[in-house]
Amino acid sequence: MAFGRTRGVELKAEWERLPCGLGVLMTHTPPFGILDESRGKRLGCEELLRATKAVKPAVHVFGHIHAGYGTQSSTRTLFVNASSAREHHAEK
Repeated sequence: MAFGRTRGVELKAEWERLPCGLGVLMTHTPPFGILDESRGKRLGCEELLRATKAVKPAVHVFGHIHAGYGTQSSTRTLFVNASSAREHHAEK
């Protein structure tokens, strides 16, 4: 949930409003499959993943999933899960 909307069609409409050419995108939740794993489950948003692929921000900073703390790079985007964690997690 983000913007008071549930995942799926409602959030897709919000993510589609993101402008192309963003330098930095900050969201609460991670995109699906990117630093979003906790207890063996992927918890990120599928529609946000599609939006980040379309918009291609230079940096996408998010949190929410503490176990996913760290960084990951794609061809065009540096993804940063900046959540603070209580346990030490090895860098990814």
